[in-house]
Amino acid sequence: MSTPEAGSATMRVDPAEVVRLKTRLEAVRATVSDFVLANSHALAAVPFAEDVVSQEASQDFTENAGQAIDVTRQFIDQLNLTIEGLQGAVDTYNLADDTHAMTMRNLGSGIGQS
Repeated sequence: MSTPEAGSATMRVDPAEVVRLKTRLEAVRATVSDFVLANSHALAAVPFAEDVVSQEASQDFTENAGQAIDVTRQFIDQLNLTIEGLQGAVDTYNLADDTHAMTMRNLGSGIGQS
């Protein structure tokens, strides 16, 4: 019994699953983007009082909220890259599928012709 050589493993992915994953990630991106757009301004904290502790707590909360929004935007950027990669995979599959279909049509049209 032979063992597969390193790097010879293959992975088969149903193209429909790639499209489903891309669609799902687009929905996640839309939800997160809409939330950030609608709520990021509301995360700025207003101090409850005029004392130093309240002022500093408000400032700290606002800074932390800003960092959370920044990280969320980075997440959206990564989703965009992933979605673009999945679209590239779909396009490549469709191109290969179209090429194979055209080859089969050309072969089929030559059958029986001499």
